Amino acid sequence: MKRRIKQFLQLLLGVVTFALMTPIALGRLCWGKIVKLWRKVARPLQIALAALVAMLTIFIAAMAVYALYDVNFGRDRCKDYSIAPQLMVHTFNDGKCRIFNSQLDKYVTPRLDDISTIEEGDSVARFAIKRKSGYLNAYTGEIIVPTATYDCCFRFSEGLAAVMECGKIGFIDRTFNYVIEPKFDCRFYAFDCEYNQYPHFMGGLCVMGDGATKKFGIINTQGEWVVEPKYDNIDMPDINQMRVIYKDDAVGVVSSRGEIIYQADYESIDILDNDAGFVLTRAGRMWHESLSGQVLEPFIFDSYRGLGYNEYDEKSGQENYRVSRYSTYIIGECVGLMDATTYRPITTAVYGNIEQISATQFLIYDNILGCHYQKSIFDLRVGDTAY
Repeated sequence: MKRRIKQFLQLLLGVVTFALMTPIALGRLCWGKIVKLWRKVARPLQIALAALVAMLTIFIAAMAVYALYDVNFGRDRCKDYSIAPQLMVHTFNDGKCRIFNSQLDKYVTPRLDDISTIEEGDSVARFAIKRKSGYLNAYTGEIIVPTATYDCCFRFSEGLAAVMECGKIGFIDRTFNYVIEPKFDCRFYAFDCEYNQYPHFMGGLCVMGDGATKKFGIINTQGEWVVEPKYDNIDMPDINQMRVIYKDDAVGVVSSRGEIIYQADYESIDILDNDAGFVLTRAGRMWHESLSGQVLEPFIFDSYRGLGYNEYDEKSGQENYRVSRYSTYIIGECVGLMDATTYRPITTAVYGNIEQISATQFLIYDNILGCHYQKSIFDLRVGDTAY
């Protein structure tokens, strides 16, 4: 019995030993083969790994360069806009823009600094590049050669467009030939096409500045002065093609033919619609005239304010407030006195304020620099101030 147990234990020990040594032997055998294999493929694998790292580095660098380029020069699609059904302006992050023609499926211009919208019914748009301006074909988007030579160019109006060269303004026609040679020096004032503040003809006349006098006048389509350049500013024409002119804080009016209707010596002039004439203000007076100069309403005003005063009652010993038959009328920021029952003016509207202190007396304040200063007492019984 003991012998069998001993044999069994010896067998068990042999099995365990075999089980333990077999993996070790196999591992040593595999490791030896792996080492031999690695010695064969190590160099090619190292080269492949180095190539992979290099390719990854190049890819990352390329992506970084592309991202940098896109940030500075890539498309800014949010600012794209259309100037014609087939023409789209593509904008870029560096502020440049190009025209893409969808019919041709390609860009038709180089990168430009600016491209204007196309006015309804117009055949050209304006562009700027390297401090020069020119015109584009509104149908194809292509640059009209050789118009990219102007210092500045503006919209066409009545068949003519103002262009600037060497600080001088002239006018070209639709064939891009000069009708009026550049001779007007306008470098002393700024242009704003959005608000029509640029040289353009309306009704055959154009407001133009003179570099010598630093004043404005009006020229015709031959480039001749119709209104001499001696005004501080000239408005756009109204619906009647008349213009308000400004000089030394006074205003006047020019007709559609460039004739002076009113010299610039009025405080204000309102041109009324439907040929209703003018409302004129001067020296504290406001009145209405027809287009022919006939006075239609000799006395008008912006608004009025009633007056009153306190009167002492000897019987009761109290002061009672009396509503006056007189009132102040207001023209602009100045005040005058009138009879509220007849709307007859008593004084011109040249005062800062008027207060009534009795039935016939008024305290008048002078209007100096927008402040009210006591000036005098005006008595209706004396009448020392008149309209």
